Amino acid sequence: MRGPRLCQGLRHHGSAPRSAAHWSQTPMGCVRTVTGLPHYPVNSVPVQPVNAAPVPLQTILDPQPTAPIPPRLTISILTGLGGESQSSCTKRQDYHTIRYSGKERDIRRALNSLMASVESTKEVMLIVAIAQRNKHTLERFPAACNRLIERLYELRWKLKDRDVLGTISTIFTRLAKYNLRMTWEMHHQGILFAARCRNLTALRRFLLLARADNVPLGPKQLYTLIGKLAVPPGSLQDRANGSWKHEDIMEILTGFKDLTPADACHLEIFASAIRERWDLLRIWITCLSRCRVEEQMAREWEVWMQSPMRRLARLVNSPRASVAGVTVTAKSRGDLWFLHQCLEGGFDELCWRIVGESDIQIGDLTVWNREDLLRREDSLPESNHTARMKLKLWRASMKQELGGLVFKTQDTIAQITVIQSR
Repeated sequence: MRGPRLCQGLRHHGSAPRSAAHWSQTPMGCVRTVTGLPHYPVNSVPVQPVNAAPVPLQTILDPQPTAPIPPRLTISILTGLGGESQSSCTKRQDYHTIRYSGKERDIRRALNSLMASVESTKEVMLIVAIAQRNKHTLERFPAACNRLIERLYELRWKLKDRDVLGTISTIFTRLAKYNLRMTWEMHHQGILFAARCRNLTALRRFLLLARADNVPLGPKQLYTLIGKLAVPPGSLQDRANGSWKHEDIMEILTGFKDLTPADACHLEIFASAIRERWDLLRIWITCLSRCRVEEQMAREWEVWMQSPMRRLARLVNSPRASVAGVTVTAKSRGDLWFLHQCLEGGFDELCWRIVGESDIQIGDLTVWNREDLLRREDSLPESNHTARMKLKLWRASMKQELGGLVFKTQDTIAQITVIQSR
C-alpha cells in the first residue's frame, strides 16, 4: 500500500489512462513506467491515443537490461523521493550506463557527464564504487579522471583540501588492485594537494608513485611544488593549512630518511633542471634560507659561481631596472638574490663571502639590505681582504653622500630663512 499512497500526489500532473502506465515496487521506491510515448518532461505525462498499442520497455532500474534503453521512450518517476528533476534522471541513466554498458562510447560519455556534475567527494566515491563493478568502465576510468581534476579545481572554494587529498588517495588505492595506471595529471594533482595540506606522508607516497610510473615532473610542476614549500609564515595559505616544519622541508628537498638511494624521490634529483631556470632556482634558494641550512646554501653559491647562466650575464627584465633606470643582468640579479636570502637566513659569514666574490656595489643594494649588512660588520672575517676593501670604499662613498646631503640641507634652510626675513 505504500507505493499507491506515495504516488497519489503525482496523478494530478497528467491525465494518462491506466492502460498507458503501470506501477512497480522496487527496493528504491515505487516506480511509474510509461510505455509507447515520446520524450516529455518528467512529471508531465500526456494522454495516450486510444488505439495505440503499448510498446513494452524496461525501466532504467532493471538490473539486467538486454538492450540499450532509448532515453526518449522511457519516463521513470521515483515517487519515494517526491519526484525527480531532469538532471537527476540523467544521472541515473549515466549510473546505469557505467554499471551495465559495454560500449566504449556510451561509457566515456556517461563518465564525463558524471565527472562534470560532481558536487562533493561522496559523489566521486559513488562513481568509483559503481565503476569497479564493470570491467569495461574500469578500464576507461583513469582517462575520465582528467575531467574530474577540472571539476575539483572549480569546486576549490567549496571543498577542503584534505577532503580532496583523501579522495585522490582513495582512487589510487582502489585502482591499484586492478593494476591500472593513472594519468600523469592525477599524479600531479596528488602531489599538489599533499603539499597544500602539509602532509609529508602523502607527499612521499605520491612522489614514489610518480617515480614508479615514470611520471615526469616538468618545470611547471616543480615550480608549484617548491612554491608550496616556500610559503612565508603568516600568509593566507599558511593560516588555512598550517605551516611546514623545517625538517620536513629538508627531507623533501634533500632526501627522505627511510629511503635508500635507489628509491630516492626527493627534489634534489631534479637539481640540474632547477639550476637551469632562474624561476626555479629563486624559490629553491628561498626554501634553503627559510630552513636555515648554511652549508647547503654555501654549496648552491659555489654552483652558481660556475653556472652558465651567471657567466653569460645577459640583460634581463627587472622591476628595479624599470624604476631606477639601471642595467640588470642575470649575474647581478642572482648575486643580489643570494645576498638577500643569506641576510634573511642569518648567514653572516656567507654574506661577506658573497660580497667579496661578486661585483656587488653599495649602490646596488636596497636601503634595508644595506643597513642590515653594515650592522653585521663584526662577523666579517680577517681573511676576507676583498670584502674589507669594499667596506672601506662603501664607507667613504656613504660619507661623501652624507656630506652632500648635509650641504644641500643647509643650503635649503638658508633659502627658507631669507624668504622668511622678507
